Amino acid sequence: MTIKEVFVMNDLVIVVNADYTFLSSINWQRSIVLLYQNKAEIVKEGTRQIYNTSKSYSYVVPKIIRLVKYVTQIFKSKIPYSKGNVFIRDRFTCQYCKKKLTHSECTVDHVTPKARGGKSTWENCVTSCKKCNGDKGDMHLKDFRYILQTTPVQPNVSEFTRIKSYALVDTLKDLW
Repeated sequence: MTIKEVFVMNDLVIVVNADYTFLSSINWQRSIVLLYQNKAEIVKEGTRQIYNTSKSYSYVVPKIIRLVKYVTQIFKSKIPYSKGNVFIRDRFTCQYCKKKLTHSECTVDHVTPKARGGKSTWENCVTSCKKCNGDKGDMHLKDFRYILQTTPVQPNVSEFTRIKSYALVDTLKDLW
């Protein structure tokens, strides 16, 4: 199935459990899949649409979906490392120039470059804009002209949940 995007979109879709408790946020593509598989239903529609060019029909991209079946949450003791989680931890802000970024503008910068043995871990990765990431290149932090705004650490579950809830405020603003 070929889908033509009519707009550039990196919006998150809020997922609530069958009892309307918050579960997570996912990308709009995953939400369309859950709706197509009848695993979720739309609670609040968004204003954007995507068009399926092969079948000549469109999908409304939701703001909030509700899972049809209740999902029991198993709480983890650690937040898993991922690019998206690094962006959330750093509040979508470049850790070098302090510029506020959209999801598509974010890149992950390795404080100790991968070319110099750096690993993709919470303690070695920060959110960076494309310009700062390109300027830093394979340099060590001590050789780079910018100063890191915060020390990268692995967030605990409660602190990460609090940070993530702030990231969703913009999505929720138009619901009230």
